[in-house]
Order: sequence, then structure tokens, then C-alpha cells
Amino acid sequence: MGCKGALPGTFNLPVSICVTPHGEVLVADRGNYRIQIFNRKGFQREIRRNASSIDNFVLSFLGADLPNLIPLSIAVTPQGLIGITDNYDNSVKVYTMDGQCVACHKTQLIKPWGITATPSGQFVVSDVEGGKLWCLTVDRNVGVVSYNRLCSAVRPKFVTCDAAGTVYFTQGLALNFEKRHNEPYLEGGFSIASVDKDGQLGKQISHFFSENEDFHCITGMCVDINGDLLVTDSCRKEILQFPKEGGFKVLIQEGLTCPVGVVTTQKGQLLVLDCWDHCVKVYTYLQRRHSSTS
Repeated sequence: MGCKGALPGTFNLPVSICVTPHGEVLVADRGNYRIQIFNRKGFQREIRRNASSIDNFVLSFLGADLPNLIPLSIAVTPQGLIGITDNYDNSVKVYTMDGQCVACHKTQLIKPWGITATPSGQFVVSDVEGGKLWCLTVDRNVGVVSYNRLCSAVRPKFVTCDAAGTVYFTQGLALNFEKRHNEPYLEGGFSIASVDKDGQLGKQISHFFSENEDFHCITGMCVDINGDLLVTDSCRKEILQFPKEGGFKVLIQEGLTCPVGVVTTQKGQLLVLDCWDHCVKVYTYLQRRHSSTS
């Protein structure tokens, strides 16, 4: 789904993907400074950051560029609020599905990167340089109602959440040294930790997750309906599956150039966001324990 370009339905270095409870697919199209929303018929609409009319006038008068939305990660709550980490001003922005910005949060954040939504409708944000995970409660009518530190971590970057509210997050700094034209080196994590909704640390998957297998550069995660953790590794060019009860399986190991995001749908599909191919790759995914096809 999609190809390189700037038109609706095309991408330029997409970096994050999520799915709403109604099956709409949201993609953070970083190189085109926008969020694109798709339904079963295809492209639906996009979200961009627009300065106010006064800001537009002042910036234009000064000859400055208008601000862009530079999304790093995206998530959507069960209530339909879209959370975005914005690299332009190191903030967390929250939009409605119609594109109305209802919150912008920067307090105590240094470099917010990953974001996920909990079953209760809160956002959990990783601050990669601040070394913390933050929990934000947002009301569409008043903005950010509260925020609190969930836990500390070593360069937490990518995050995801399961049905019980347990948050999985990457730690450490890993680099994908493969270069494509003028594209920057891709940064990821090399281990995975977890924390529950009360801030208690739990299950961890170390860098060497088996005797002869290790993470190279984790760039995305999701949890399926069974509670199995799915991980994208951009250096290995693979999708790895970690069942809830232990062990692992290489789910996809061919046809990917730089996977940076993965998500499952209620219709039995596995969507993989491939950054360097500028597209979403769709696989069949049978959500029975240990059973999947691609």
C-alpha cells in the first residue's frame, strides 16, 4: 500500500503506524510532514500542523519558514484521540480524528520519541534523552489533564501496550549503518523491558534473546490479541514473534528492506511499515497461538 511520493496515499520515509478500533490505518509520513489516515477504501484524509493566522503573518513577514509537523511516532486511543510525538519542537501533540489539535505538551520532556495508548485511554510517552516514560491523561475539551512519571529507563525509545495495560519499551542505542542515498542512520534499541500501569518493572527480553540470536536494531513493536509481542528489527530485516509464555519465532524474514513498524488488525492482517520502500506491506496473520502465515 503506497509508494514514494508526496501525493495523497504516497509516502516519504514513513516512520510509524497504528490502527483504530474501527480499522482505520494511520501512518506517520515523516518526510512529507503529515499523518495520513486510510480506511478500507484507501486514502481518507491527512493531518498537518498549521500555524495560526497571526503566526503565519509574522513568520512570512520575517521571511521564516512556517512550522512543520515532523512526526516520530503515532498512537490512537480507544476514544479516537491521536497522539503524536513531534520532532519539530520536541512536544507531544494530540488531535481528533478530524484533525483538530486539542493538546500540546512539552513540560519536563527533553526528546519525546515513542508513544502508545493504554486501554484506559491514556498516552504513554518515552523520553529518549530524559530517560523516562511518562503517562499523560488528555481530555479533548481541556487538553492535558495530568501527567506523571511511569518509570526511568536507559534511552527508552519505542513503546507499545497490551490489553492489560502493560507497556513494553526498548532500551539502549542501536544503529542501522546501512545507508540509502541521503537518508540518516536509523536509530533503534537493542533490548526490551516492560512496566505495568503502577510503575512496577516486569518481563525483560535481553539483547541476546536466545543462545545464538540477538537484536540488532529494534525499530517498532506491537502486541497481538493473544498477548504475543511482535518486533521489527531493521538490521535483521525481520519481524520476530515472542509468545506470551516464552520462546520466539522469526515470523517474516524475506521481502523487507527497512521495517520500522508493525501492527495487527481485527480482520486477521499484519501490517508492516517499510521505511525505505515507502509503503505498508500487508500479510495474512492467523491470530491463533503460535500460528501465522505471511
